[in-house]
Order: sequence, then C-alpha cells, then structure tokens
Amino acid sequence: MAIKLTIIGAGPGGYVAAIRAAQKGAQVTVVESAEVGGTCLNWGCIPTKTIIASAEALKHARNAADYGTEVPGEADYNLTKIRERKDKVVSLQVKGIRGYFKSWGVSLIEGRGSLLSPDVVRVVQRDGTTMDVRSDKVIIATGSRPALLPGFPFDGESVVRSDDAV
Repeated sequence: MAIKLTIIGAGPGGYVAAIRAAQKGAQVTVVESAEVGGTCLNWGCIPTKTIIASAEALKHARNAADYGTEVPGEADYNLTKIRERKDKVVSLQVKGIRGYFKSWGVSLIEGRGSLLSPDVVRVVQRDGTTMDVRSDKVIIATGSRPALLPGFPFDGESVVRSDDAV
C-alpha cells in the first residue's frame, strides 16, 4: 500500500517534494493557499529575473554601437510589454507545475492548511469550507514571508516588500 503524504505549501520545496514522492509511488496531496510555485515563481526569483533580462536587453540596445551594430532611433522601454512578458513566463511555469501534478497524480487542494495532529491537516478552502486530510506523513513547506520591523510598516511606497517592487 502506498504511503499517503500531505504537503503544506507548493513553492519550490513543496512542489519538488510532491513530484518526487509521487514518482516513488506515494499518494500525494498538496495544500496551497495562493498559487503553485510559491513566492519564488510568482513574486520573487522568476518575475525579477524577467524584469532584469528586459533591462539588460535595453542596455544592450542602447549600447549596440559599442558592438559594431547600428540601431536606428533611440531604444526605449515599454513597461506594459515588460509586465506582459513577465506574466507570460510566470503563467507558463505555473501551468508546467500543475501539469506535472496532473501527470503524476498529485492532488492539489487550494486553501490554507494547518496541522491538527501529526497525521491530520485541516484545510480551510477558498470558499470557506473546511476539510481534514489524513495521511501517514506530512511535510511543511510553507516558505517565508517578509519580516515586519517595528516602526517601519509596509506602505508600498517608502517601505516595500519584494511583492510591492515587482
């Protein structure tokens, strides 16, 4: 009989563990409160790298003459297209993770999970309903959140989180 595994969190730790466990024959359920891929894929690593790549492309275009290439006119940026490209890259990656889950039989429950006991995870689903998931093992892969410093509340302007910057 396959081990039943519940993973709270579908960021880089959670989704990789889920796929690998499923490949090894476990019956895997993942609980995620936001979107698969976690902060890294949706707000951090991947979005910032796409924005940096756009900035580097602009830099190369503006300095094309240094490479012996003539570019007519002045190179400029289009913030809307940069965001669209970022969103497309993120969406493709999210779809990829969801596709892996489907192909390996990983169940995804969208909601907030918490431990009731060593073998029961309570999930408050997005519609407000509650369900308990019983398993043999539980992995907690909830990632991290920006730390709030006393006297410096996040206001999105003077004090920003990575989410605000992206």
